[in-house]
Amino acid sequence: KTGLAQISPIGHSEGTIQMIMGVALNPYFFKEKINLFIALAPVASTANISSPIAKMLSPHIKLLEAVIVKGLNYRNWFAPMPKAVHLVDAICGGFLIEDVCKDFFKLLHHQGVDNFERFTVFMSNEPSGQSYRTFVYYAQMINSGRYALYDYGKR
Repeated sequence: KTGLAQISPIGHSEGTIQMIMGVALNPYFFKEKINLFIALAPVASTANISSPIAKMLSPHIKLLEAVIVKGLNYRNWFAPMPKAVHLVDAICGGFLIEDVCKDFFKLLHHQGVDNFERFTVFMSNEPSGQSYRTFVYYAQMINSGRYALYDYGKR
């Protein structure tokens, strides 16, 4: 609680989706509470996402959800692994060449690494954990080509 009548939030990527959807669903609430919204890297569409892994897995999201969530009851996909950074540092700083690590990072994300000395800093937060529904939501938008709310299905 800030005690302020209005705030000026800054959203990045998924945070811009949350604010835009919130304003669309409840404009009067946000009109009173938000002074200014700053959108950094706003998401307008995921139809042309460049991540090969996202493109490959999106058509199979219902199967993944059934196996991982309903079958294994695992809801926090890519949970934090603090010791993984030491492994990445040993591998990428040790016996693997820079290009292999850069290519691996590019598979995980759609951007590459422009400063390899900072690679372990990037990887210190990878994976950071995420609700499975975030992945389902992005897959829904990739598959439909639409910017839309989360689709919970017919029920």
